[in-house]
Parts: sequence; structure tokens; C-alpha cells
Amino acid sequence: MKVNDGLKVTAFTAIALAVWASAGSADASAVTMGNAPISPADIQTSGENQKVYIDVSKLDKEEVMFGMATKGHKSGKTTFKISAWDIFEVDNQDVIEVDLSKLSNIKDNFIAIKTDSMEVPIIVKIPAVPKAGSVTYNAAIHKLEFKVGAKGNLKAANDYEWRTPYSNWNSPNENDAEEQLNDGVATKVFDEFKYQGATLYIRTPGAPKAAIKETEDTELKEAYDASNIDKKVTVYDAGSFPGKEVKLNIAKQANGPSVAAKYTSGTLTIPSSAEYRVVTIENGVKKIPEEKEWESNDARKSVSITDLLPSSGIATQGVLEVRTKENTTAKKPRAASKWTRIPLSNASELKVNDADGDIINSIVSDSTHEKILEIKKSEDNSSISITNLTDASYQIVIAAQEPEIDTKPTARLSKAPITIRNDKNGQNVYIRKAGDSRTKTWVSDYIKIGKVNF
Repeated sequence: MKVNDGLKVTAFTAIALAVWASAGSADASAVTMGNAPISPADIQTSGENQKVYIDVSKLDKEEVMFGMATKGHKSGKTTFKISAWDIFEVDNQDVIEVDLSKLSNIKDNFIAIKTDSMEVPIIVKIPAVPKAGSVTYNAAIHKLEFKVGAKGNLKAANDYEWRTPYSNWNSPNENDAEEQLNDGVATKVFDEFKYQGATLYIRTPGAPKAAIKETEDTELKEAYDASNIDKKVTVYDAGSFPGKEVKLNIAKQANGPSVAAKYTSGTLTIPSSAEYRVVTIENGVKKIPEEKEWESNDARKSVSITDLLPSSGIATQGVLEVRTKENTTAKKPRAASKWTRIPLSNASELKVNDADGDIINSIVSDSTHEKILEIKKSEDNSSISITNLTDASYQIVIAAQEPEIDTKPTARLSKAPITIRNDKNGQNVYIRKAGDSRTKTWVSDYIKIGKVNF
């Protein structure tokens, strides 16, 4: 395709006018040059692509003229003036594509198309898009509200498309009604951006490629060629360009809340306005609970590791996940926070034989089946000593009833032996491996060693 300088057409047009003037009152069709006009049916526009398409498949060795038309008034009439033309030479192509991307989208644009055989051009109006827009986003429920119009008089938009700073334009899923605008509102959108946040640009989409239609604007139905005030022109309407872009900032998820984990007592403190769940690991298989299984609390709450991972269950490992709940009532609603994750374990590596009998007869071993305690009575039968045979640290509770995991131990058993006096006769002795906050090792459940029997 060749595009010649519009100045050539201005000179050419002057010659043509001289010919028309010398023709006097002769029929205008007798003085027009060439025999290949463009009809409105040959013209399509695409606001989406900002282009006009002219079907020239029926033309051969022809010149098609394209120009910007300026609307004015003369002698009480609406007129259109074309100051200069671009020339498109037709040479075996079927369609001429003219780029319109330089045009402003917030004002009415008029383009003119003709050939030499046409007395007046076809005028095509590309209407202005709304000059203002606003967008709000409810991050808690992923709801978008988009309005466009004149400043101070915004109304619900009918459609939208979006992009990130570096992406192409994206349209809502045509098969998902919730993503479509309904009275300017779309729901369940942009959930994918909640993790790291995003800067988005929203606009109304340009009109798709379509034929032009004779205008319905009353003023434009009576329009004339400014160079010949007696020659009427017909104005056609086309689709609009994409709308003005409106910037939308989506905040990233807040970091998860602080959760106090007391490894030495086996307890955790869940903060207020939080929800939590336990992802269990059973035989190496992870199980993520459904939302209906999550726990929720408004005030601070203390829970034990045995509440989260019951020792009677199959799971001996898991992860506690805690997050701040979404806020739907704030001035700027926010999504739920990220999950704070704390590994859990309630596996006890200790095994006891003869736990229902005399403590003296009990044998306590670790996961390697090695004996870890030496239990002896004094020669005068007044005390019992318990000696730790390992480098690990254990805790002992002497009580009538089975202790809870957060029960304060009676004694800590490390290198030095502990002594049980005969005033504890008849009570039970329980042992567990001590927790370690430094290594984030959870204390294990208490297990019964046996009964004090003097």
C-alpha cells in the first residue's frame, strides 16, 4: 500500500474544481473523474483496534482519499471541511486499513472518505467516550465497581477490560456471569492479585469491528460540504474507541498475625479476630481442612497442642495456620491476611513396659528401644531415685490423676537424678520429653511410668 502526501490532493482538487467550474450547469456526474465510488457498505470501523477498513476489492488502479473532517457552521448550516487528504493507491489489494490511534478518545472525531468519482465524501463519526471514570474495589469480597460519565455525574459502566502495567488488555470471562458488570458491579474478580497486590488499569472496551450506520443525530442529518455549501453530505455513526483508563491499586495481603508458641508447655495463644486450621500429615499425606472446618475466635484464645493434634488420632504431625479474618465493615475493606504457619508434633518417642504396676518394675525406652531411665529404691525403703541415662532432658509429674499437657512438671530430669519420698506413696509417676524453645521442639504428651509403692 502506498500513501501519498495530502498536499498533492489539495493541488489535484484545485484542478478538479477548475474543471467543474468550466462545466457550467452540466450534470455533476459528467465532470467527476473516474468511475469507482466508495459506498458506506464498503466501510467498517474497529474502536477496539482504532482502525477504519475500506473494502477496495472492486477498485482497480484507483486512488482512495482519507482525511480528517472538521465540523462547523456556515450560512446557518452544519458543514464539514477537509483541509488535506491522504492518498491510498489501490493496486491489487482488497482492503485498505487506516490507523486512527492518534485521535483523541474523549472528543467526537469525524473522518472523510472518497474517490474522485464521488462529488462529496462519506463522513464517519467516531463518538467521544466519557471523560471521567471511577473504580473501587472491595478486597474482602473481591467486588469491583466501575462508573463512567461526566465529572460529577458518573453512572454504572456496562463493560470493562483491564491490564497490569506490562500486560495486554484482558476481558472478563464471557462464560462467568459474576465477572460481567451488572449495574456497574462485578464480583469474585482479581482474587489472584491479593497475595502480592497489583496496580491495574480499568477502561471501557472499544467497539468491535462493525459496519457503519447512518447517523441518528438530528443535527448531523442535515450537513453540507463546506467547500460547496449546496452539496449535502451524509454522516454515519461508528463505534467508539476504548475509554479513559482508571488506575486501581490492590493492596497485598497483610502478613499473618503473631502467634505465641510455648514449646515447653505445649500451648499456643491465638490472637483476636483470627481464624485457624490444622493441616495434618498422616502417613506422609497432607490433609487441608475445608473452610467449614476452620475455627474462628474474636478474643485471644489459648489452645494446647493436644487439642490441635489429639494423641488418639492417626496424625502425629501437622501445621497450625493462623490468619487475621477479612474485614468487610472497614472504610477500606481488606482481605484476610497471609497464614502464619507453626509446625506441630505430638509424637512421643517414649515407650513404657509394666506402666500399671510398681514404678520399680517399669522399663522406659526411647524410639531406638534403648533404656533411658534407671529406677531404684533406697536400701531403707524410704525413697526412690530416678536417673536419666541419656543426654536428653525429661520432665516428671507425680500426681493421682493423669496430667494435662500444660501441667507444670514436678521435676526436670537431666543429668542429676531425682528422688521420690515416701510421702508420695500411692501416686502415679508420669514422664515426657521436655520441649525446647530454642530448637522449636514441642514437648511430648505425658505417659505413665507406674505407681509409687513403698
